[in-house]
Amino acid sequence: RVSRALDKLQRYFHRHGVTSTPQLLGEALAAHSVAAVPAVLAATVTTAALSHGAATSGATLTLIKGALKLMAWTKVKIAIGAGLVVLLVTGTTGVMLHHFGTEPAYKGRTVTEWLDQLVVYQKQPTGPQSYRIVYPTPQEMTNSPAFRALMKIGPKAVPVLEKCIEERAGWSQQVGLARRARLWFELRWKLWRNPGLLNSSTLPELDRFPDWQQARKTAAGFALLALGTNENGGFVRYAEACARAPKHQSIYGTSIVGTPVGVFSMYVAQAAYSELPDRRDEIIAGIQQALNHTNAWCRIVALECVRIFPEQLPRWNPRLAELAQDKDEMVQSAALNALCMMVSTRKQLEGMPEAEIHRIAEAVLANSGTTKRNREYAEWLRSHTSP
Repeated sequence: RVSRALDKLQRYFHRHGVTSTPQLLGEALAAHSVAAVPAVLAATVTTAALSHGAATSGATLTLIKGALKLMAWTKVKIAIGAGLVVLLVTGTTGVMLHHFGTEPAYKGRTVTEWLDQLVVYQKQPTGPQSYRIVYPTPQEMTNSPAFRALMKIGPKAVPVLEKCIEERAGWSQQVGLARRARLWFELRWKLWRNPGLLNSSTLPELDRFPDWQQARKTAAGFALLALGTNENGGFVRYAEACARAPKHQSIYGTSIVGTPVGVFSMYVAQAAYSELPDRRDEIIAGIQQALNHTNAWCRIVALECVRIFPEQLPRWNPRLAELAQDKDEMVQSAALNALCMMVSTRKQLEGMPEAEIHRIAEAVLANSGTTKRNREYAEWLRSHTSP
């Protein structure tokens, strides 16, 4: 009943030009539904009752108290119902908002609504558990109504784009509250029966971000790169937003082992580089800046993109060699992984010959503080390159 009532409220406000969601309405009800009786009213009632003295019958006073109690209890019931909605929506999932405050709009649609229509890439299945990434043509992308709308909104869209990238994992509105609660309790039951299940791949529903949300994050990154540095966008701005995003988080509000959020940046940079020719130099320069960023996660995001631009190795070769021995374990892993990917596909050019990669691997293995995972990367590099 509460869910249907919130849906009706949302439709009512929408007809009157106010964009909101049932979740936001539930929070508003929970915050404002219970209030103390106004001081003026309380004083008036008390004064009236006392002024009548004995003339005021006990039944009248009882009626007044009963009316006040009924009013308070009615509001409490509304608050309880709204609180249950907020608990199911936010308590079990982490906060998931479809709109971020008052968003700039174009042709009656907000930034997030346009983002949900912007298709940056598609996954086409190639087997039972494999797929390939397919990008639209530059003409298809630049002629997309969603892309053109975001470009029209311009710099005003940047704060919303960043918030979309930083958004925590959330449920789709198509998944009802009852199903969310059931799945959450099922997960808790499975974890209670088998605590080691959290690090296993036997629970496919433990995706950090659902497909629709991953698509939105990718579209937001693409739009930042398309706007460019002159419009408060660009690769560095995108990397900084990724650095603020949750790294290991699921729709269940559970911390899980997952891939760094920067893995999406490879698709974003590759799509922008191929579909926006006028932004290519700026993207490469942005990656170079991010490789030297003081924030470790910004460097990781940039390293995710290095491997798709092997022809640029002469530009960032010295920095890549430094990051392969970075003090931050995650940064070092990302740098070594990038080198492994390039060696495995034989994409390294004269900018970084095999002998230099071999020396980097030797230096990593010689360091007693190198972690087990990074030692495995270095051993693989050493065995697949010539000194």
